[in-house]
Amino acid sequence: MSEMEALQVHHQDEHNVVASWRNVFVQLRRGRLTGPDVERFTHLALALRERIPGAAGAFLLVEQSAVVPEEDARVLQRNFIRRLASDTKMHVASVIEGDGVQTMLKRTVARTLIVANPRVKIFATVDPAVAYLAPQVGHTAFEINGLLRQLRSRK
Repeated sequence: MSEMEALQVHHQDEHNVVASWRNVFVQLRRGRLTGPDVERFTHLALALRERIPGAAGAFLLVEQSAVVPEEDARVLQRNFIRRLASDTKMHVASVIEGDGVQTMLKRTVARTLIVANPRVKIFATVDPAVAYLAPQVGHTAFEINGLLRQLRSRK
């Protein structure tokens, strides 16, 4: 990615990294997600959206180590996704990595969070999610993958 200096990390702890780059909001989740986490991320994403007049994207990446959120966080998360989905210029790619029963449960929970919306998609791996989101927000797959690599390298 050619302009990584524009990457802004808004929050980082052992469970989540939240960042933005140009017109893309990214949440990388490695562990738990609490209600206060969702409220903080909602505020950040909506503030970013207010500054961007055109198309924007959210890339929500849930690594295999992440746990299914408690009910209060799921309710807030559902409201967050619905707010994003109500914006006709917002595109959301959600990746829930891994195999097995836990991952299937996470994907099922994620599907209950979204309403039928062609701009909100759930994927099992990063590559098809990047292929979907990049052209929607005016970037290349190379740029989005570079952003994800940089965020994943943060510990």
